Formats: sequence, C-alpha cells, structure tokens
Amino acid sequence: MKRPGIALLAAGSLAACAGNAASRGEELYRGHYTTGFEMSGFGPCGSTESWWVGGKLGPVNAFLRTLPDSVQRDYPTLYVEWRGVASAPGRYGHMGVYSRELRVDTVLVVRRKGPADCR
Repeated sequence: MKRPGIALLAAGSLAACAGNAASRGEELYRGHYTTGFEMSGFGPCGSTESWWVGGKLGPVNAFLRTLPDSVQRDYPTLYVEWRGVASAPGRYGHMGVYSRELRVDTVLVVRRKGPADCR
C-alpha cells in the first residue's frame, strides 16, 4: 500500500524549514572563505567585499582537519555555500577590517577552491 501522506509530510517539513530560515532573515551565500590566525574572511561570489564570518562552522572545521598540516598553516581558501544572516555595513572582525559580518547557520557545501567557482 502506498503512503502519499508521508511524501506530503516530508515536503511540508522541507517547506517549513525554508520558511523558518527566511523568517530569521537567512539567505544563501556562495563564495570563498579563508581562515587562519585572527582571520575568518568570506568573499561572496560577484563581490569585492570581504566579510567576517562566525556562527556554526563545524562542517568547515571538520573539512579543514582533513587537509595536510602544511595547507592548514597557509591560510587555506575554500569554496563554500551556506545559509546565514549578513549584518549591515560597518567594521567587523579582527582590527575592524571586514565590511560586514556573516553569521552562518547552515553549511551546505565546503571544498577546496577551484577555477570554476562562482560561475
């Protein structure tokens, strides 16, 4: 016997999650993330800005631990797609050098930087 209610329930749950993210002001961002000592910078695709990043970065940190130590020490740049809330323009992060702050809620994609990123 087929159970169409389960598919509808799952679809409804996904829509509710997307609605909850939107109600919190979250948006999808793609770009390059560079991290290291006193650095947590994100450059959104199509922008010249650099944003300070905080929030739920567990999947990013787990990915970084898979890289060789020599790469980790050299301020690796990663390609990321994540959902979060961007601040108003201002001065953020270490020494106030970032133009915005992005509070990440959900990491969707994290991988090494590549030539086809942001296309």
